[in-house]
Amino acid sequence: MDDSGTDTEVDGLLLRWRQGRLDALELFAAVRGAMYQGARRGIHSITSADPDPHHVEDAVYEAFEQLKKKDPADVSSVTGLAKMIAHRRGQDLGRGVVREREGIKDLLADRVATAAVEFHDDDVRAAEEDERVAALEVVPYG
Repeated sequence: MDDSGTDTEVDGLLLRWRQGRLDALELFAAVRGAMYQGARRGIHSITSADPDPHHVEDAVYEAFEQLKKKDPADVSSVTGLAKMIAHRRGQDLGRGVVREREGIKDLLADRVATAAVEFHDDDVRAAEEDERVAALEVVPYG
């Protein structure tokens, strides 16, 4: 994956993380762009569509939570790892989107389910009559 520079070039990011001198806000600020890029690409690789910004946010959040749990001693590139995790979480989320779409398609294809929501003329007339009766009952006297 394309990284826009090494962590040593970004104010010693990896070294500060390993030394415990990097809080969550600073860490997020440093990897934010890479994570959003990775999440968008991950979702797009599965859905073949522009990802919903909310889905990207969700993937980035999950990825950042996972990144925070990593041992800095085992990491060679914070930015690269953040981007990779975000890409994978984006793919996971993209798979969920595809499953949801397929579920909706299956539901619409199921004639029994769609028949249950079809309206018949008698139902419409009865609902209109109920509305007229309800409107007459609500008229205030005075």
